Amino acid sequence: MTLTSQNYLQTALVLLGCLFVFGLSAQHTLRGEIRDFNTQSPVVGAVLTFDNCGVITDNEGRFKVEVMKVPAYASLSHINYAQRIGFSTDSIYHIIQVLPITHYTGYSYIEGTGTKGRQDKATATVEVLEQSQISIADQSSLKSSLELLPGVQYEERGMGGSRRLSIRGSSYRSPFAIRNVKMYYDGIPLTGPDGHTPMEIVEPNDLSQVEVIKGPAGTIYGSGNGGVLHFRSKWTNIDTLGAYAGQQSVVGDFGYLKTNVWGGVQSPKTAIRVSAVHQESDGYRNQESNSKDQVTVVGQFVPGDRYRARLLALYYHGNWGLPGGLTHDQFNTDPTQAVAFSDSIDAAVYRDRTMFGFNQMFRILDHLTNETVLFTYWTSKENPYGTSPFFNGYKDESATGYGARSVFKWSTANWDRQQLEVQAGGEFQTERWEIREYGYEGYTIGQAKYFNQTKNVASLLFGQVSYNHFRWGTHVELGVSNASTEYRNKGVYYAEPSVPLNVDLEFGNAWLPRVGVNQRFGNHLNGYAQWSMGNAIPTLFDVIDVESGAFNTALQAERGKNFEVGMRGSWWENRVHTQLATYRFAIRNALVPLSDGQFHNVGSIQQNGVELVTRLILVQNNAYWINRLEYHLAYASQDYQFTDYAQGEGNLRDNYLPGVSRNTLAQQLDLNFTRYFALNIRHYWYDTMPLDDGNTQWSDAYHILNIRAAHEGNFGGFQYEIHGGLNNVLDTPYSGFAAINAVGGKYYNPAPGRYWYAGLKFGYAF
Repeated sequence: MTLTSQNYLQTALVLLGCLFVFGLSAQHTLRGEIRDFNTQSPVVGAVLTFDNCGVITDNEGRFKVEVMKVPAYASLSHINYAQRIGFSTDSIYHIIQVLPITHYTGYSYIEGTGTKGRQDKATATVEVLEQSQISIADQSSLKSSLELLPGVQYEERGMGGSRRLSIRGSSYRSPFAIRNVKMYYDGIPLTGPDGHTPMEIVEPNDLSQVEVIKGPAGTIYGSGNGGVLHFRSKWTNIDTLGAYAGQQSVVGDFGYLKTNVWGGVQSPKTAIRVSAVHQESDGYRNQESNSKDQVTVVGQFVPGDRYRARLLALYYHGNWGLPGGLTHDQFNTDPTQAVAFSDSIDAAVYRDRTMFGFNQMFRILDHLTNETVLFTYWTSKENPYGTSPFFNGYKDESATGYGARSVFKWSTANWDRQQLEVQAGGEFQTERWEIREYGYEGYTIGQAKYFNQTKNVASLLFGQVSYNHFRWGTHVELGVSNASTEYRNKGVYYAEPSVPLNVDLEFGNAWLPRVGVNQRFGNHLNGYAQWSMGNAIPTLFDVIDVESGAFNTALQAERGKNFEVGMRGSWWENRVHTQLATYRFAIRNALVPLSDGQFHNVGSIQQNGVELVTRLILVQNNAYWINRLEYHLAYASQDYQFTDYAQGEGNLRDNYLPGVSRNTLAQQLDLNFTRYFALNIRHYWYDTMPLDDGNTQWSDAYHILNIRAAHEGNFGGFQYEIHGGLNNVLDTPYSGFAAINAVGGKYYNPAPGRYWYAGLKFGYAF
């Protein structure tokens, strides 16, 4: 972030005062950093003014200043923050957390691209969901919040059931689960070495922020063409001594119940937060019930200005039913029905997962840092499945994994308003799977089909150079990575005679370069462009034949080239913010699931898209009965077509990519009234989309309208919130989870019609 001339003038004056006073007095050194209370992002360029001196925070939000005495008091001045701060001692490293002046203060602070800075300075398309946007929902999942971002589609069966996430069409190769997108939780990888992600362990109530990088980001993250999600925990306020606790309960239609409890303690150097959640729902359809229980612990330790450590510990136990897809006639006749065979065998997924992660940052020298992450996990899954007597079985899977990610960053001092940053690092993961497949009849596990023991190993080495010329407003990034993955399997197919399934499969030496530039034009407009290459390997479950356990050794990784340009601007005294991006992503060796249930590299895909985001603050005045009125719009145009796709004797060239709406629109209106009352309205529109590669079947376009009202206040030291809402107010019939290329035309997984929810939240700080 560049500092204004007013900042420099103000600081120059107070520094002159410091030089005079310190020549006459004893000195005390105060050091620390300033963060946003909600997001924990550094506050860059803030001016701390003491009685006779002052200082500006640097690009990490850090400060160091000499004062005459302690206790000392300072006024914090910043375009988005204003606060009076007290310092009781000079013997500790101060972590100061400040609240923004307004609910929405402009651009968020991001760090997922590898270069920390304000969102409008990024050389890629990056979106951010803040805590206030995440909380405006029934809290069953992140669906309604993530779909406020153009190009992002979150599909699910039921409230909290099976899920699938698409960024710019990335889920076309995911008949189930989440693939082709990488995810991190407080910097700790959630995505396995083969590219699948257990997003069910991400609890919305534990998050302060979600950062979404769109398009291939392989230069620092490796395999995955859709993009990268960074989830950030809610943190407590270090630098104070105290404790807090809270509880939230939500009930709703279809037997929906969710209860969260949380608590934490903090001291000048340490903070810990513990949360637990129970969630359950009977489901809208038969065989769609689901539940989960989860405990999450996050901790933070900051003993000084050169070291910071964070801890994540998590246990998840959950299940969700599998009702199966319906034909169009079944969807219209009775959308609540399940496939009869799925219902009869109680098709479902039962999953457990335990995870530990440790993230530490060490400032080796003033301009050299290292951040290292270590993690391990255990997971198991039991899955009776089937939609007919000809397709069914029982999966018994378990896995253990561990890994590390380490990044060194070196930056020059700010010389003549220029700065160079170099980073180099690597990520390593290994995972061991045991997969047993059985026949399944009724509620009885039948004869074993096959057994596989697979070791997955993924490694990534990367480097990136970033150059900033603050006077010119120019930011340039150059990077490259080398990614490789291998599967080593030992197994047996129980036939007569038995067939060994021993195979080694490698996807190695994928070089992924990237160049990006961001240029400031005036004070309120930035333009950016980037070119990059991406790849996406087939996951372990793309490779394995579900019936025989055999590996498809012919599969290759997808490769792609992406080019995009965009702009970000603000107008009307920083009350209007706009981001516009257009991109062209060419994929070859596209991985597509066909109706035989197997994956194939079918040819090439051309993805052309336009994304627009506008945020408008219409009212911002405490004097009126409407305290704040804010409007959000997100639009995406997605023209995705096969450019080479041979199928049988024909070619599906120019057919549209199935599972992707050609146009989407999301709108949100937030009204904050006086006396602590709020009304939030969300509207979504989805255009038609093809349901098969041949484009013979299309879904209908539809609208979804959600409304939520809330009242918050204080009573006897307790903070409370009462809220309630209606989802799908228009009672629109639609499919919430498209089964692409489904056998027998069973493309539809109906979503609930109109339904209600209500909740109560309260907390107390000791």
